[in-house]
Amino acid sequence: MSEKESGNNIERSTVAKYVLTPSYTWYEYIRKRCYTSNLYTCWYKNVMIVDDADGIINSVTVVNALLLTIPFNLLGSYNNDFWSWEMTNLANCNNAYFNTTSLQFSDPNLNITGEKIYLSVSHGIFNCTFSSILGLLLAAIYYSLRPKNQSSFNIWWPRGKYSCMLIIFFTFVAIASLLQIFGPSVSLLLSSTQYSCHAIPDLLKQHNIWLIATILILTIAAILMF
Repeated sequence: MSEKESGNNIERSTVAKYVLTPSYTWYEYIRKRCYTSNLYTCWYKNVMIVDDADGIINSVTVVNALLLTIPFNLLGSYNNDFWSWEMTNLANCNNAYFNTTSLQFSDPNLNITGEKIYLSVSHGIFNCTFSSILGLLLAAIYYSLRPKNQSSFNIWWPRGKYSCMLIIFFTFVAIASLLQIFGPSVSLLLSSTQYSCHAIPDLLKQHNIWLIATILILTIAAILMF
């Protein structure tokens, strides 16, 4: 029997001990379902097939490489001339939309100033860039140092799993940073001079709604998959 087949047998035997029946209570179902999940098997049982680990790292590496292109493209748009032009537009707004004294939008539901928009975009670009780079560098270290055969990989995995989780963590940070950039970027780059005053608050509101909807959809999907 090959090492890969033996690893699969270990995984199947681990899962087979926790067969669910309709007679379980919700607490028992959730507890047993956790025992049969891939996360429990990989993290607590330290059972991982080397090809499966490579597939996960391949996926997040591609995501990080794609995410890394977005901040550099935005840097070409968000230069000093752009911010000077944008603040000039806002300074010419009617006070019904933008208070030119406090540099704050007049909408009471939005505690947003021009400075906050600038800092939000700047921090998002910074976080997305460095998180993606860290993810790619850790992936390169993973492929350089991880054992090649399954038996050695089984010995290495209890320590190596932490580096894999770091790669996944930085990928999620990069995605969250991109979502942080998206709303202000759309409101700034797609609003014309004459519509900047009232378009920016409306687009930021829509961004917040979609952000909440995304979190809810992901939560519901995770519950259904559970």
